[in-house]
Formats: sequence, structure tokens, C-alpha cells
Amino acid sequence: MILSISLRNLIRHKRNSLIIIILFALIITLFYIGNAIMVESGSGMKESYVQNFTGDLILKAPTIMDVSLFGPTTPSLEDFYIMPEITEKDRILTILDNRDDINQYTGLLYGAARMEISKEKYNVPVFGIEGDSYFSMFPDTSILKGYRLETGKQGLMITGERYRDLLESGRSVEIGDSVELKMAGRNGFRIREVELVGIFEYSQSNATLDDIVLCDMQTLADLNAMSVVLDQSEDISEDESSLLLLDDMDLFGDTLFGDDQFSDESGKEDILDNLFDDVIEISDANSMEKNQETGWQFILLRLDNAASTKSTVKDLSALFKIENLSVEILGWRSAAGFSAELVYLLRLIYNAGFLLVAFAGCIAMVNILLISVFDRTKEIGTLRAIGTQKTTIRSMILLENIILSTLGGVLGVFIGNLLLFYLNEKQIVISNSLLRFLLGEQFSVNGTVQLALFSVVISIVLGYFSSLYPIKHALSIPPSTAQNKGAY
Repeated sequence: MILSISLRNLIRHKRNSLIIIILFALIITLFYIGNAIMVESGSGMKESYVQNFTGDLILKAPTIMDVSLFGPTTPSLEDFYIMPEITEKDRILTILDNRDDINQYTGLLYGAARMEISKEKYNVPVFGIEGDSYFSMFPDTSILKGYRLETGKQGLMITGERYRDLLESGRSVEIGDSVELKMAGRNGFRIREVELVGIFEYSQSNATLDDIVLCDMQTLADLNAMSVVLDQSEDISEDESSLLLLDDMDLFGDTLFGDDQFSDESGKEDILDNLFDDVIEISDANSMEKNQETGWQFILLRLDNAASTKSTVKDLSALFKIENLSVEILGWRSAAGFSAELVYLLRLIYNAGFLLVAFAGCIAMVNILLISVFDRTKEIGTLRAIGTQKTTIRSMILLENIILSTLGGVLGVFIGNLLLFYLNEKQIVISNSLLRFLLGEQFSVNGTVQLALFSVVISIVLGYFSSLYPIKHALSIPPSTAQNKGAY
């Protein structure tokens, strides 16, 4: 009975009903299209990051602040904080080796360095890797020039974007060139020269990935001053030690660089350069010899089934607790840092804006529903006069608005899909690098069944809240209204 009365009222007041349906449809169209784009962006970013440099899960040592693969997520601290090494690495790797759901893993170090290459200087994030396992875990990484880093060998690789930037600036860059890395570590400022061995490119490009520099793990460990011992004089020969005993030498007097030794200044500069190179070679040789086994700050995991990530996290956490191992587990989004949170931040901002639009739309719908209630004052008063309960009147008006909001939600989803289909058919080429990373080179966004159902639910919820005040007003109409205005 209530349903039939509600449908009759909607048809009788079809003008107001149509306006309300259109309002709901416009609001839901806006919500559906915006969130469809955000969902597509999030999926694209996840696939790009997981397949290129984060893996499915990341293990790290406990830290006092939130960190990603790029160090602390607090910008003011990222250049001064050095990630701790994972303790008892061998025990952790034994657990990983015995897990059937873990397909691959690789170790990683991170450092923020000042790189000088071909007289150009850049501030870059540096990943210290074990080449064999790293490229096995990320096989889509392509080598544009040179060769891949190999485990146990020194070298450095830059991205294709960095290489093209150098060429466009008129610099000559060749495989085998010397690259200088400078870094502020625990024990002061450190400098290392590394050979450029390759130019690589991730399968998808963006500003974050284009800045990454890959180098051997030992070099980065030295720069980070991780377990490095440089003052082992007993390992230096007597002849080599003499190079370091400069107290009795007047570097700029007649003894070492006098006129009787060299007739021009170039000879002095050559000697100083050679002396500095010899000392650096001795230091580097000792540090390499002392640190054949370098600690890891992160362990990147590739799972056999990415859909079982939550189950794997739960099992690993339990095992680490039982074994009393100090290790934390990160998801790909936390590991990727702020860039991966960008889509979710944008989605949050977008939906906050949508709430304002929905609020304004609800105010408009409340006014229209109130007008509808005013027009039906005599009808409602008659129903009260013949003994109709307030709950029945409440249910009747609420049902009417739920029907309108449902129809508006379905229409909004339909319009949203039509617009997305139209934009997809236009084959719009995306030129912005950030949008290209999020959506691909060509605009292609499709809604999902889950999002469509959720949009309709949102519409119904808006319809419910829009009905509360009109219902309150309708219930305040006394039965005497029907007598004063004549029988309905």
C-alpha cells in the first residue's frame, strides 16, 4: 500500500520528481567519473612501482620515524638520517628461503648523494644493489647502453632520461667515464669515484624513477660509512705509509717542489694529483677488503601471488615474532614514499570537494522536497485525520525519496560511463609526464562494477539525509489541517 501511494505521488508531482532525479544524477556523475580516474591512476601506479623498484613487500629494521626506500618521509630530516642495517640478516633470509609464497628477494641500500658527471652536478637518490638478484627481480628494466651491474663488482648506472638530459646540455657521456659521488655520512663528508657501466630505463617512466642512480652496494656502504674501517695502518706497506707521512715535508717549499726538482708548475700539480689518487686507492682497497659482506637496509620481496599479500604479511610477522627478529614489513605504497601517496592525496582532496558539492546539492533537494510537502499538506492532514500513524507517513515520504535517489544514482552512473566511453574513443594523447605515469600515454579509463554500486549507495545515502527535514515538517502537520482546508 505504501509503495503504491508513493509511486502515485511521484507521478502526480512529476516535475519536482524529475528535478530531484537530475540533481542526483549530476552529483553521482561527478563522483563516478572522478573516482574512476583515481582508481585507474592508483592501479597504474601500483603496477609501475611494484614491477619496477619496490616489489610486493619490503623488510626493514625498526626505525623511530616513518621511512620509505628514499629515507625518512619527513623532508627536513631525509638528508641527515641514515637508515639502520637489518640485523641478523642470515636468519631472516633462511626464513624467506623456506617460504613457498616468496618467489624472489634482493637487498638494497639507500643514500642521498651529490653526483658529478661530465662536469654536471645533480642531487640524486642512490640505490646500492646486488646486480644479479636485483635485475632478476626486475627483469623489465632495459639496458640502453653498456651493461648491467654484476654482484661483487664496482660500477654505477644512470637512467636514460638523465643520459638524454646530459646530451641535450652539450655534455659528452660515454660508458667507462668516471662519476663522482659525494655524501655526508656518520663520520663526515665522503667522496667516491665510480665507473659508469650502463644506462638503464624502467619499463615506465616518471620523475621519481628518472632520478634514481644504481651503484654497487659496497660503494654506497662506504659513502654511508656503514661498517667501514679506513685507519688500518698495519695493512699498508712501509712504502705506502711513507706517502702519508707529510709532517717533515714542506709541500710548497724547496724540499719537495723546489726549482731544482721541476721547472714549471705542471709538475707540482701532477705530483699532488698522483699522491691524492694513491691515497684514495689505498683507502678504497682497504675498505673493499674489509667489507666483502655488506649489510642491507631493505629486503625487497616478490611474491608468487600478489593477491595473498595480507596473508603473507600476517605469516611473516608471526614468524619474526617467534624468532625474536627485529624487522618491520612495509607495503609497496609506504616503500615508494610520497610519490605513491600522491594519488590517494588527490583522491582525498577530490572527494572533499565532492562533499561540498553534495552538500550544496542536498540543500537544493531539501528545498524541493519541502515544496512538495507544502503542496501535499491537505493530503497529509487527511491521512492523519483518518488515523494514519506517523511511522506510515514517515515511511511513505522516505520511500519516495529513496526511489528518486536510486533512479538518480543509476542515471548518474550511466551518464558517467557514456562520458568515459566518449573520452576513450577520442584517443586523447597525454603529454603531461605525471598524468602519463598515472594514466598511460593515452587516456583510457573504465569504471568498475564495485565503483558503480558504491556510487548508487552514495546516492541513496544522500537521498536519505535530504529527506530528514522534510519528513520532520510533514509529521508536524496536524489532522485539523484537513478540516480547515476541506477534505482531501
